[in-house]
Amino acid sequence: MNKTSVIKKIIGNAIKEYGFEYIRCDQKIVWIFGRIINDVEEHIIIQQHKRDVLEYKLMFSTTAKGNGRKEIGNILPEYKENEYWKAESDKEFEATMCFFAEFIKDKGISILDDMLEEKPDSFETPERKMWFKEHRSELISKYEERYHILAEGSSFEQVCKIDEVLYKNRFSEEDDKSVEKVYELILGMAAILSEIMLQEENSTITYDTYFVEVQIPYEDRFLSAWPLRDVAQAWIRYHTGEALENMFVWCSNKGHLTDSSVRMKEEEFKEYVERIIARSGKTIDESCDDKSGADYIINGNNFRILIKRVYTDTIVDIQKIKKELNSITPNAYDKTIFVLNQDITDQAIRFAVTRPHRTKVVTCRNTY
Repeated sequence: MNKTSVIKKIIGNAIKEYGFEYIRCDQKIVWIFGRIINDVEEHIIIQQHKRDVLEYKLMFSTTAKGNGRKEIGNILPEYKENEYWKAESDKEFEATMCFFAEFIKDKGISILDDMLEEKPDSFETPERKMWFKEHRSELISKYEERYHILAEGSSFEQVCKIDEVLYKNRFSEEDDKSVEKVYELILGMAAILSEIMLQEENSTITYDTYFVEVQIPYEDRFLSAWPLRDVAQAWIRYHTGEALENMFVWCSNKGHLTDSSVRMKEEEFKEYVERIIARSGKTIDESCDDKSGADYIINGNNFRILIKRVYTDTIVDIQKIKKELNSITPNAYDKTIFVLNQDITDQAIRFAVTRPHRTKVVTCRNTY
């Protein structure tokens, strides 16, 4: 059975009168219909489960901020526990699509009409954003005294500390006092995160955008960071069971820190790399006398990991990088990691050196 044809026939015909058109199929499991009203894009989405190919769900979304995505379970209480509908045969698949089509006409269109207007974020309300603006300095002082995030380490490490603090404080009761305590922790960590971002040259912060936003100049454009949003999302993820290893705040903001590695001195960079290795739990073999040219050697079961630091004190010294990368001589089964203190693209590295098999190049931006 051609699922796309069935979806276009059943769903497409049912919503054609409302101005929806079939847009595309993504990754062969997501079918999207759309229309535009008053410059707002509305989407009706049918998605097949990524693992169970016999399960499907229906979603509604718009480009008006603050609406998120709505599913049947968000709309009808009797389907609160239903996310996907099972269809084990062609007949059941067609029946499921007919159910979706009827639901769209009965409930979905009015839901989409309600989603045309931008709604305030549930956490970043105008009142809370204004309070954050007025008390950001106080929050930084209070939470820095408690957690010492800004006291030492590169800005990359400081952002990682925010994840660690949120993870340690991930448990909370449901009473009002506990909720307010969590809210203030989120605001405090967001204040510190914004301060880290504002250390970047010519960065600015605005409070009247949809999310509190830090803009960081980068080449001919700005990078946008949303400290309140990212910290709030990180706490929710850790609270609901996500592992610290996923480092949500770090992963969301590492690309914004374009200048921190350049500010490192060579000795600081050396200590930084050693802290990274120590955090990984790997043991450095300091007794091994070899001629590979590596700065650190980690022994595995059937291989070694050779780690080489490459420090440059200008923005990009491609000749020095090339010389350093070509100086290491691994054995056939060695894995090699070059750690650069500069932010340089992988493509530029490939132009600089012929990289052997089992070789990885990372920068301070993507070391964690």
